[in-house]
Amino acid sequence: MKGGKLSDWQDDRYMIVRNKTLGFQKVRTRNLRDKVQQWLGSWYPAEVEGSDPKAIDQIGQGKPYFLKMGDFTFEAVKYVLLDHVNRVAAEPKKHKHSHILSVSFDGGVLNGETINLSPELNTLVGIRGSGKSSILEVIRYALDIPFGDKALDTEYKICLVDHVLGSGGKVTVRAVDRRGQRYEIRRINRETPDVYIDGVVQPGISIRETILHKPIYFGQKDLSATGEGFEKDLVEKLVGEKLSGVRSRIDAQRQKVAERVDKLKELSSTEEKKKECEDKKRDAEFRLKFYKDHGVEEKLQKQVDFDADSRKCSQVVSFAKYYLKKLEAFIDQYEDDLKNQRVYTSKQNKEFFYDFFSLYDKLIASSVKVKEAFSEGKQALIELKKKAEEFEELKDSLKEEFAKIERKLAEQLRESGARAIRPDEFRKLRESVDQATQMHSHPIST
Repeated sequence: MKGGKLSDWQDDRYMIVRNKTLGFQKVRTRNLRDKVQQWLGSWYPAEVEGSDPKAIDQIGQGKPYFLKMGDFTFEAVKYVLLDHVNRVAAEPKKHKHSHILSVSFDGGVLNGETINLSPELNTLVGIRGSGKSSILEVIRYALDIPFGDKALDTEYKICLVDHVLGSGGKVTVRAVDRRGQRYEIRRINRETPDVYIDGVVQPGISIRETILHKPIYFGQKDLSATGEGFEKDLVEKLVGEKLSGVRSRIDAQRQKVAERVDKLKELSSTEEKKKECEDKKRDAEFRLKFYKDHGVEEKLQKQVDFDADSRKCSQVVSFAKYYLKKLEAFIDQYEDDLKNQRVYTSKQNKEFFYDFFSLYDKLIASSVKVKEAFSEGKQALIELKKKAEEFEELKDSLKEEFAKIERKLAEQLRESGARAIRPDEFRKLRESVDQATQMHSHPIST
């Protein structure tokens, strides 16, 4: 087609033809680009070059161009060519912001699935109940993003995560930070997330500071909610960590008040607590019989034993801290007064008070021994904590092993029809029995 005919394509009556034209071939090789652009006016399609390679290894030897597309299909290529101004480029766009590359699932209802994401806008499309919110909640869970103070349906969202991952299920998020460093964030259901670089775990890396810089999360209802406090919650989410210092101090004071109130409640209802504890224990022991009948107890015994050992380590460390805290408070309260009692001069009975205070000095000397014992106790606590951390590291190293056992057991139970029997619930019930037993054996300290 020459200039006269191509000029007609500017008219609206040729709109349907323009919409079906994906590209012009050989415009560049014949040096006709300027003329064709003049003939067509404001509309100009993509330019497509043909090739005639004689062997497989000759494909792609020309100058490369990059297509931005969401799927590897010809329909996607057609869409790219129709929007070539935005989706065709000589060089791929380099993104300077952190973003998620993909989300993968091991176990649960999405077992084996991987969802690849774009560094730009991503859209999940599906009917009601198709799983859009479930995927978003699992991503939030993997990134350890907390709910806002006024978030709605938090229990429902937590249940969504539990439903998607299942017992021992794992989500893996592959992400890139602002400097181009790649990470893997792996989180097993009901465990803390781990960060990996090149397959090596990296303790201490902040997911929401270093990897994905200050992500903002809103649930569907969070954006449409109204009422007291929602505007404040929205602003705080947008402000992010800028107020973290202030919030930390407020939370610390709130925690202190809450602890004292809880202590008063415990002291005022000790008998009631004991009865409630006994009732929970009996209920848990009754429900555990079902798990024993299905062989769950035997298969998870190692994991249960490790959980019990972990709780015992934590209990001992907590009691040691409580004991030293009380001992330190005792020393601080009486140390100065103990010495001040010694400051006295009698005008009439000097010899008597010399002998009297000689005996009192023995009491002061014993207080020095108490301080030395406190110092030794602090060192012992440090060593206890270190030893407990070593055990937690040992337990953490078995996390993947335990998760695989739970996933396999959950699958076996589903196949046998025992859908109400959940391995993770068994662990919780065992923990409830152990805690109730300890509480009954060791009453609340006053």
